[in-house]
Order: sequence, then structure tokens, then C-alpha cells
Amino acid sequence: MPARPAASGDAAMTPTPSLTSRLRRFLVSPWTWLAVLALACYWLAATYHLLLPGVNYDEVADVVPAMEFLLRQPLDVAGIVHIAGRDWPLMIMPYISAASTYLALPVFYLAGVTVAALRYTMITVGLVSLILAWGFLREYLDERAAALAVLLLAVNPTYIFWTRMGVWVALPLLPVTLLTLWLLFRWRRRGGRAALVAAAFLLGFGLTVKLLFLWVWVALVLGWLILSPWLEPDAGGLRRWTSPGRRPGQERRLSPGLFGLCVLAVGVGLLPLLIYNLQVGGTLNFFREDVMARQGGAAGLWSLLRAMPLTALRDLTTLLDGSWFEARLGASVRNPLALPALVVAILILAGLALRKRLVYSRMRVAFLLIYLFSIVVMSSASSVSQGAEHLLILWPAPQALVAAAVFGLAATSRSLSGVWRRLAWVLLIGAVVGMVGAEAGTTWRYHQELARTGGVGHFSDAIYQLAADAETPEFRHLVVLDWGFTRNLQFLSQGRLRPETRFSYDTPPNPEFTAYLEQNIARPEALYLFHVPAFTAFPGHYEVLARVASWFGRVPVLVKTYQQRDGEPVYLLYRIEPAPPLYELPPTARPLQATLGDDLALAGMALPEDSLRPGAGLDLTLYWRSIQPAPSSYKVFVHLVDETGKLWAQHDGIPQRWQSPTDTWQPGQIIPDAIHLTLSPDMPAGSYHLFAGMYDPATGERLPLFVDGQRMQGDTLELATIAVGG
Repeated sequence: MPARPAASGDAAMTPTPSLTSRLRRFLVSPWTWLAVLALACYWLAATYHLLLPGVNYDEVADVVPAMEFLLRQPLDVAGIVHIAGRDWPLMIMPYISAASTYLALPVFYLAGVTVAALRYTMITVGLVSLILAWGFLREYLDERAAALAVLLLAVNPTYIFWTRMGVWVALPLLPVTLLTLWLLFRWRRRGGRAALVAAAFLLGFGLTVKLLFLWVWVALVLGWLILSPWLEPDAGGLRRWTSPGRRPGQERRLSPGLFGLCVLAVGVGLLPLLIYNLQVGGTLNFFREDVMARQGGAAGLWSLLRAMPLTALRDLTTLLDGSWFEARLGASVRNPLALPALVVAILILAGLALRKRLVYSRMRVAFLLIYLFSIVVMSSASSVSQGAEHLLILWPAPQALVAAAVFGLAATSRSLSGVWRRLAWVLLIGAVVGMVGAEAGTTWRYHQELARTGGVGHFSDAIYQLAADAETPEFRHLVVLDWGFTRNLQFLSQGRLRPETRFSYDTPPNPEFTAYLEQNIARPEALYLFHVPAFTAFPGHYEVLARVASWFGRVPVLVKTYQQRDGEPVYLLYRIEPAPPLYELPPTARPLQATLGDDLALAGMALPEDSLRPGAGLDLTLYWRSIQPAPSSYKVFVHLVDETGKLWAQHDGIPQRWQSPTDTWQPGQIIPDAIHLTLSPDMPAGSYHLFAGMYDPATGERLPLFVDGQRMQGDTLELATIAVGG
């Protein structure tokens, strides 16, 4: 049990330990060596199978600019600053700075641009974060709780893999957060301008690193608002619980000068973000045009609020038990003790506090709880959150609470006697060994599964083979039509690969994507790259490619499939080739018996949907057959009209997007003609009629159209009735 602080009258009589004696006590402490063991375990676990899983897009998103800077390539970033005749990365995205870029820059300069160099850099950041957590918790709680918390964190699978793979460009937030908390605690406890000014700088810099650092600001403010009325310094400089409404007698106060200095320090930390927004206003535009647009109004807000409890529980569970990796590493492995251990620890701490038997400051424990729950709630409510990845700023609060509960019970057990005390110690030691063993065991099982699968989907090590192939002459014109390839291929090739990337974040893809394909579909040298459907981030792109190809009488042909270690396909590579000659209707077509003049016939049609909404797209395929060579090139017309005959949508052109004139058709050949109509957004609900026919563009006359020997009125055939809903 830690010694109680000395009374003020005894403080002057107690000699201050020398630096040498404190260092000696630190080095001989078993808790110090337990923490060192934790650091060693983390390094070994994080560097094992270092190149697995495969390098993913987000892992390298903010370090590709470091490679580009060193190789003097154009910088692919959101914002730059021009210094000493060179462009320097300023912001990677409108809400993410180039902090990771500058972390990687000296390592790449010395060790080369490799996956190993990148991951050693990130693992080192994870190691430094553990050391900061250790130092902070030694002062905040004590050396025992600090050592156990760091050990629990060091073998946690989420911590190991998130720090190893960069945690989706947010990893630098962890040491910034830990150092901020440590400095603020030191200022609160001991005073001193330097600690507060440094913390103020980090509060600004954290926002620059990534804007979600605002959650730390909110958590700190909430902690102060909730706990400040109950806080009063005791004679030893620590804080003790008092009644609400009392003002602390020795509260740390900011002089106007110190306050101004802190504001200036926050501004210096924010400087890259401020410069970027003064240049282009990118962050403000991003939140106005993207984030706020996705809120969905009052209905969207209500839906978000209803989902918050389950989202918060899911994200916290993911942070603790490692389940984030189930879909990424190909294994269903998790630590079932992680969340129950935290819940039980919180209940134990609450019980000890109520009985006034908690050996740690109730204020400090309460702040850890407020910090944990406020950030979890903010994460679940955030429209920009991609899940639990951003909860890394919670570390090591969960582990610190568990450690505080363990040693709180240990102190309480001393009041027991005889066999009950021994039994309590056996149970406590067993619980600690069980928790550490469960974390380490989960990590080990993940490593085993990782060696078997190599990673899954966007994390597959098949990316290494794809990058090697993509540098061969056969891949001279690679077009990426799916998210998750560009940055990692750039990185693995050290910038030699800059594949043309064309995809839309919209589902279905936006019209610009379709227009691009229409203009480029005929390039015979192009290879189109996708994930398999199960790993496609933004669905619908392959379907648009296939549809546009069919408009031109072409078809995607699978050139190569890349497989994961478990044999499952993960990447698909296509080439667009002319469709093979067709002499029979496909099974999906509905046969028609219509002839146009003496030379042509409408043999069938395919209409995937006959019920649409205003503004939607109508896809239709007409199957023409050549009876004998046609003397002229005719045009196809398709009309969509309402009950009064008013025209609402139409198509007019030579079959297969002007690529297949009728006078080139061979007798007996069936020509599929894919047609796309876009319905007007203001179409009233009701039934519409779809008609088709052909005409001679030279004369404007329609070809006579017959069905079963009977000529159709207007030489046009009604194909279907389309229901348009409101």
C-alpha cells in the first residue's frame, strides 16, 4: 500500500530523496522490471510476421507523400507549403495533417522506402506511447498500477496490430494525447508555467494531427465541469473529495499573461491547419459539403441517436477484445474476458469508493471514467467516424481502471486474516494471470491465423504479387476502378506505379464515371482492376463497366485472378474485348416475333426492371437479327410515353452506340443493343409505355414493322408497360 502523504508540519522535517537514491529505488523496483518486460513483449509481438497482413491503402495514405518528397515526385496531398524552393506536405486530407509523413521521412531516408521501414516506424510510435503511458500512470496512480496497465496494453491484440499498421492515419494522436494528459496533470498537481504551455501547444497540435482530437478537448472540459466543484487540495498537494459548492482554497489559477501565452501556444500548434484553411478553406468546405450533408436532417439525427448505445458498446468491445480483425485477418478470434474485466473493475472501484476504502484518489479514478465514457459516446455519435479505430486515444484508461481495481482489492484484502487473506491473494493473482494470458493468447492465435491467410480483402498479402506484376509491360495501362489499390501500389513500387484511378464514392456510381467509361471503353491495352464483390468498398462499378461495354458490343473478359493464401479470390483483372458473335437469344431475353422490312428482325428483348422511380435509369437490351444484308445503315429509336402520348424519355442512334451499323451485319447474326434511358426526376407516378422501331436517317421514314404478318400502327412495337412510382 503506498505511503500516505506527509502532513504539512512534517514536510519540512522530511528530507527530499536525492536523484541517485530515487534512481536506485526505481531500478530495483520489481514493478519497473515488470514494465520493461511489458515493453519487450510488445516489441516481439508487434514485429513478429512483420510484413503480414499485406500493406493496405490507409496504412500508407499519409506516408506516400514522404516517399514522393524524397524521390522528388509531385506531392499527392490536400495542402502544401513552399519553403526553401521546395513544396512541403502540409495536410494529407482536409482534416488530417502530415504528422505521419514527417515521422516516416527520416526513416525512409536512412532505411529506404519499404514496408518493413514503415512498420518499424509505427511500432516505435507504439513503444513510445507505452512508455508515456507508464510514466503518466506512475504519477497519476502508482508504479504498481502503471506496470500492470502497461502489461495489459502491451499484449492486447488491438494495440499490437493497430500500432503496427498505422491505425488508419490516426496513430500520432496516441502519444500526443498521453503527453497532453501527463502535462496537464503535472501542472494541476505541481504548478509551473512550462507544463501548462506545453500542454496548450499539444492541444492545438492534436487538432492539427486529426480533428477528432476535439474529443479529447471535450472529455477534458467535461471532466473539469463535473469534478471541479468537488475538488480541494489537501495538505500534501493531492486532491481529496469534498462537498459540492466549496471553492478550492489553493486552486491553480491562470494569470492574464499565462493565459495569453497558452492561447498563443494553442495557435502555434494549430498553425499548419490554419495556414491550410487560409489557403483553400479545405477543412471548412469538407465539413460543410460532406459531413453535414450526410447527417440526413432530423430523421438522420434521430436514427443516429437511437443507434448510439449499441454503436458505443460495439466500438468499446472492438477496442478491447480484438474483434476488429476478424474480417481483416480471416479468423474469428477474440478475448472474451476483455469487456467483462473492465465492467467488473468499474463496479469494484465504485464499491470501494462508496465504502471509502479506495486507495487511489477518487477524483482521479472518476476522471478516467468520465474520459472513457465521453469519448466512447462521441465516437458513436460522430458522422465521420469509421468505427472503433479512432478510440485509440482511450488507451490506457481501460487498462488503468482494471489495474486500479486489482490493487484496490489487494489493499482491502489486508484487513482479512488467515486463510481468507491467502485465498483473496490467490484469486487476485489468478485473475491477473488470466487477464494477461487471455490478451496474450488472443494475440498469438491471431498471429497463427495471419500466417495461414496472409490477411483478407484490403489487407491481403496478395497485394505484393499484384504490385510486382503491375510493373511488367503487360500492365502498361492499368486502370483501377475500385477503392483500396492506388496508394499501396504507389508505395510498393516506390512511385514507379501511378495507375489511372477512376471510381466514384457514390453508390451507384455517379454519371461522370459512366461518361469516362464511354469515352475510353475501346482502348484495347487497358486492364481494369477490382476487388471481388465481397471486398468492394463502393459497389456498382463493375456493373457499370459491363453495361457500358455492352453498349459498344463489347464484354469484360477476366484476365487474371489473384488469390489469398487460403485460396479465396481477392483481386480481379479484366480486359474489354469485342463480344463473340451471337446466333441464339440468351436465356434472359424474352423472344419477340417482329420484322422490319425484308432485311431485319427484332428477335427479343431484356428488361431487368419494369417498376422504377422518377430520376432512375431504365436499362433495356434489344436483340436484332439480320435476315439478309441491309442496304442502308438504319437508326434505332426507343420512346417512353405516358397515356396521353407525351414523350418523357427517348433514345435515337445506330446500334451499339454507333459502333455497329445495320449494313455491316451478317445474315443469321443476333446483335445485342444495350440502351439506357434516364427518367426525368419530375415524372408523375403512373403507367408509361415503351416503344421501339427503326428508321432510315436519310429519308426519316420508319421501316415497316410487322408482327405475325400484321403491320403495327406507326411502325413501332410496344415492348412493355413501365410503372413509375411516386
